[in-house]
Amino acid sequence: MTTFLVGYAAAQQGRDVSVLAAKAAALANRWAAEAAENADATPEAAPEAKPKAKPAE
Repeated sequence: MTTFLVGYAAAQQGRDVSVLAAKAAALANRWAAEAAENADATPEAAPEAKPKAKPAE
């Protein structure tokens, strides 16, 4: 889907596909880095805060 959208945007704007693809890749890499930073900063839930499994009947 991303490849299609980059190609479509390039055609609509009369721009070079490789330039737009590089921008899309850089944005995706930035989002991945930000997500990794946020995951590292989020503390795990305390064991007592997790729901307990129901006993089998």
